[in-house]
Amino acid sequence: MLSRNATVVVSTLLLAAAILSWQLLIPPIVGLANNGDFDRVMGWAGLDYVSDSGKDNFVSWMLPEFRIVPFAWRPSSYLSSETPVAAVAVLAARVFSRGAIFDVRVLGGLHILLLLIAIGTIVGACRDLSPASQWVVGGLLVFFFTDVGYAAVLNSLYSQTASFLFLMLTAATAAVAIRRDRLDGWLLFAYFTCAALFVCAKPQESLQGPLLAVFGLRLAGVRSERWTRQPALWLALGLCFVSLAYYARTPDWLRPQTLYNSLFRELLANSPDPARDLAELGLDPGLVKYINGDPYRPESPLHDPVFTAKFTRDFNYGALLGFYLSHPRRFASLLGRGAHSAFHLRALVLGNFPKARGLPPRTMTTRFGWWSSLRLKLTGGAALWLGVLFVGNLALAGIGYRRAAHRGRLFREGVALLVLMSGVEFLVCVLGEELGDLARHLFVFHALCDLLIVLDVAWLTERFARRPVSRPL
Repeated sequence: MLSRNATVVVSTLLLAAAILSWQLLIPPIVGLANNGDFDRVMGWAGLDYVSDSGKDNFVSWMLPEFRIVPFAWRPSSYLSSETPVAAVAVLAARVFSRGAIFDVRVLGGLHILLLLIAIGTIVGACRDLSPASQWVVGGLLVFFFTDVGYAAVLNSLYSQTASFLFLMLTAATAAVAIRRDRLDGWLLFAYFTCAALFVCAKPQESLQGPLLAVFGLRLAGVRSERWTRQPALWLALGLCFVSLAYYARTPDWLRPQTLYNSLFRELLANSPDPARDLAELGLDPGLVKYINGDPYRPESPLHDPVFTAKFTRDFNYGALLGFYLSHPRRFASLLGRGAHSAFHLRALVLGNFPKARGLPPRTMTTRFGWWSSLRLKLTGGAALWLGVLFVGNLALAGIGYRRAAHRGRLFREGVALLVLMSGVEFLVCVLGEELGDLARHLFVFHALCDLLIVLDVAWLTERFARRPVSRPL
């Protein structure tokens, strides 16, 4: 007979597996169309497009099939932990399939498995909570993370898929460590491995490495004496080194594109006096002609090596951040515009269906989108709702911290870590991306916020469940 927690875990996993499989594995399947980023993973993983038509391969329809080609036939300078995941799926297809066509559902199935492991581990870590709290955690995890906004990307080759999955697995190992009141043995290596894979998914995640390293040390309880013999310390230092090395490995072509978008399509596009802003930044005021220009089009100045070299030499993220800090109203306006996208879980310009369905280009599914739709209703007061979520959680984490037992303190520190990581993720995306395409880049931010909501509702449920009931005399 299953224990009470085992019943919740099994029920949660069966429901999540059914919903995800219904969307991603059973025809008619859904996915997320390619905006061009698939190429960063495909070459290393041994995949190529089936069609030679750009109209078929980009934006309009999800891609259900790819041609299997030699591994690393077209290596990309962009590295991501999604690449080895995709390579494992392709290897399985090579072994078990005789054809030269790769069905994206093989990769989707692997992604589903990783997500189910994370969800099941989190629910299992709640076994000391009341039954009501366990069911709340399981139910919310299913409701949130099987939404098509999260599910569709599992049938794709976006690097953000690895960001999401390895974030969830890192959170799962941390949850187990908090319940056990220690991080050691296999769990210690699992935590730092998942954290390393998370920070190596996309360059924007690399800044989270030191935060996860410090929290790992807290979970492991590293002490000052005999510190050289404690593996947690070396794993934490290794995570920081991996984060720094991965960020330094950012492709030379990527940084100019993001800087270009941040300057010409955001800062100057919303400026009352663009020429004056350029002069203040030490740039040529004549660059105003590039405002709202597309860095990817053939006429973009970024295709000129001389312009690109000068542009990246004269302008960087430090200059961008310094400008906004010296203009707090402009910075507040930027954050406000970014907050407007904070509740947009789905990329609105990318289709969900294969072309063979015969639907119009960029058609989006409405199935299993309840949470996505509910989030959109909060867009009007986005800044207020984010403030309530973050400030409220920091306040709750601080209340009773000193009186809490060690495990209670670790839990509160974990809540604070999620808030801090959410803030870092939001600032990096707002400062480093064009806000018009922000929803897709905020994918990990969305997951962090939803994890906070799960913790909040579970905490409230636990408080009510543990409250003593007064009985009449």
